[in-house]
Amino acid sequence: MKKQKITFKLLLLALAILTLPALLLSCQSADPNSMEETTAESTAESTTDSETETETETEEEIPEYVTLAGIPLSSYSIVNETEFEGLDLALQAILKNAFGDELSILPSPADRSEETPCLIIGHSEKVAEFYTYQFTGNRNKIFFSGYDAYAYKNAFLTFAEHIRQNNLTVNDLSTFNYTYELPDRLEYLQDPSLLYMRWAADWETPAWMLDYDAKKEALFSGNGTSDLW
Repeated sequence: MKKQKITFKLLLLALAILTLPALLLSCQSADPNSMEETTAESTAESTTDSETETETETEEEIPEYVTLAGIPLSSYSIVNETEFEGLDLALQAILKNAFGDELSILPSPADRSEETPCLIIGHSEKVAEFYTYQFTGNRNKIFFSGYDAYAYKNAFLTFAEHIRQNNLTVNDLSTFNYTYELPDRLEYLQDPSLLYMRWAADWETPAWMLDYDAKKEALFSGNGTSDLW
C-alpha cells in the first residue's frame, strides 16, 4: 500500500514536470505588454486600411471634367466653316490631348438648333490682319476666327489654356473672350514671349531656338551644317 502511494506521487511529480514548459509558454503569451502591442498593431493596420479606403473614395468623388455654360465639354460638337481643311480634326486632337474628351464633328453647314452646344471654327467677322486670332462665347457657342490655319490652331491652344486657368469651369461664355494681335516692335523686344510661334500647334520648338545666346553661337560658329542654317 505504501509502495502504491509512493508510485502515485512519483507519477504526479512527473506529470507536473512535463506540463511545466506548456504553462510557462501560456504565461508568456498572456503578457499584458505583449497583448497591448498586438492590439495596437491591429488598430494601426485597421486605421491605415480605413484611411486608404477613405482617400480612394474621396478621389473617386471628385470628377475633373470641363464644363462650359454648365454643359460638359464632351457634349459639345465641332463645326468647321472655313476653307481650311482639317481644322476640326486639329481642334478635336488638341482638346482630347488636354482634357481627354473626344468631341464629335458635325458637317458644315451643320443641321443644328440654337440649343446645340458647338465650337464653331469660322465666323462672319473674318480676321483680316496677319497673325491675329480670337475666340468669343455666346450662350452655348464658342466662335473661333483667325487669319489663316496657323492662327486658328494657336487659337485652339490658347482656348485650352484659358480653360485650365479657369479651373476647367466657365459659367458665362459671354465673358470668355480673347483676341491676339501682333505686338509692335518695341513690345516684342521688351518681351519676346508676346510673339507666338506660328507652327506651335504642329511642331514643338527646341529650347535652344528660343534662347538668344544659343542662336547667336550657332549663327557665328562658322559651322555651315548647323541646325540654324
